[in-house]
Amino acid sequence: MKPETRAYDLLSDISYIIRKLRHQRTLSDAELRTTSDKLAYLTEAGLNVEWLRTNLEVKKREAYLERKKRDACEARIVELKQEVKKLELAKSGLKAELKIEKAKLNPRSFRNRLLGNCFCLNT
Repeated sequence: MKPETRAYDLLSDISYIIRKLRHQRTLSDAELRTTSDKLAYLTEAGLNVEWLRTNLEVKKREAYLERKKRDACEARIVELKQEVKKLELAKSGLKAELKIEKAKLNPRSFRNRLLGNCFCLNT
């Protein structure tokens, strides 16, 4: 490889790393891997890039914490959905029980409706 080409590659990698590390958002796993690989390449080339490595470690920690937070939220969503399902089942059971109690309170109207339905009577 020509020295000019290698110098261009090194500068390109440094530029890439700096751009990624300046992002306010959390970097994806792929971006972190690529940045880490490019940093290793720069180290193998003999450049002192410890200052970039420190910043990369901070970004990795941020990504880890963000992923942990997202996983906790997703788990909580699953729990809440299960709880809602249980409550909906309980609600439908209570509605049925309410109908039965109302029918007990007014047995005549229940009997009339039953007879009306069976014999097509108007009550």
